[in-house]
Amino acid sequence: MYNLIKLSMKDSKFIINEFRNEGGDKSLTLRIPENASEEKIIQVASRIAYDQSLWHEISTWFGARYVPMISEEFSSFSPEDMYSNLMGVHLGMRAIKSDLPYNEAMTEELSKMLDTLQSVNTEAETFAAMSEVNNVWYTNIYRYPSKKLTLKRNFDFDTTMVPWRIPSETGLFLPFILNIPDPSLDDFFQLSIKLNYRFPIQEIFCEKDDDVITQKDFDTMIEFIKNAEKNGTPGAIDVEKKKEKNGRKKT
Repeated sequence: MYNLIKLSMKDSKFIINEFRNEGGDKSLTLRIPENASEEKIIQVASRIAYDQSLWHEISTWFGARYVPMISEEFSSFSPEDMYSNLMGVHLGMRAIKSDLPYNEAMTEELSKMLDTLQSVNTEAETFAAMSEVNNVWYTNIYRYPSKKLTLKRNFDFDTTMVPWRIPSETGLFLPFILNIPDPSLDDFFQLSIKLNYRFPIQEIFCEKDDDVITQKDFDTMIEFIKNAEKNGTPGAIDVEKKKEKNGRKKT
């Protein structure tokens, strides 16, 4: 994204349409001033990356999937998702600023961060950590891709993001808090999505008269998801079931 921004600065309205369909067709319009500083370019790139990762969580709640017929709703806003996504954004910014080639710098930054976070090093430690959150964050009673597999979802982010820690580690050291890229950076671009049939548009946006949203609509969608999760209502619209139900009504 950083390199695309650099290219866009020669075009006052640079539009990118080559995105994977995820909940609908996506396009990105960049509005970066020609005199934007290097730091500003990196910050805008970080905000775009963050918004794209946030859209992945939103869209999977409503039925977006990589593999046909296999729902990813179970993983939407799972405890680690947004924190790990944002960590990748921060490491990417560090790598861009490094004197090393990007891939080499990213490997180095990732290694340093894992040491900082006191990550586990063995398969046994990993299994022990996973066992601590079984039936707390997740449950192994149900199998992928059951929505019931995920017991808790993480919507706790505003200006910063705090990682969830396994019970035995809580209180032993301070959590590594990440800053979320400044929302005002959204003014330098527009991520547009033409929503597909899986989204209950009228329920989410009472007064909306079309099916196109931008990153500035994400907060509204997240509030809808939070309420739906609280009330135990499904995410995606099941079109086939609706057709079946309507067919029964007609007869």
